Amino acid sequence: MLRITMSRAGTAAGISATTVLCMQPDGARCLSSGDPVPKAEVTSKVFFELEIDGRRAGTVVMGLYGKTVPKTAENFRQLCSGEPGYGFQDSGFHRIIPSFMLQGGDFTDGNGTGGRSIYAAKKNFMGKWEGFADEWTAESRKLRHEEPGVLSMANSGPNTNGSQFFITTVPTPWLDGK
Repeated sequence: MLRITMSRAGTAAGISATTVLCMQPDGARCLSSGDPVPKAEVTSKVFFELEIDGRRAGTVVMGLYGKTVPKTAENFRQLCSGEPGYGFQDSGFHRIIPSFMLQGGDFTDGNGTGGRSIYAAKKNFMGKWEGFADEWTAESRKLRHEEPGVLSMANSGPNTNGSQFFITTVPTPWLDGK
């Protein structure tokens, strides 16, 4: 089984604003500075250094929309930097669906059932860290999954945001507003 690991994660203040993301095996579709400009202001950048089956595969730099979704962006930024004492470093993508997306961020259980946000103060009755509320505003509803390379939070329903996320590999408009 292919294992993609985020061997290192952090903030990317000094890294170019371009996003480089080649996740298809044949490299047929790569995002680069020539792709459409994001619809919201990027307020901070973070990165993952990726390994595939233990071999260095490259760096993914992601722009976060801190003015549009401030709690979500800060949660993701701190989980990349490791500031809270835990985060994405050395975790993997637990779900990869070709021609759709890669899902990661479950650094507690590693199988898609766990994770923890920076806002989680306690565990729920099932022993899982509590999630934080969705940030639905007029501005956040304008964000779309209309191209490959969109970074989004993955959750299990309303107000259950934690640390899990996905990166699209194709346009996924059916995910808009969810």
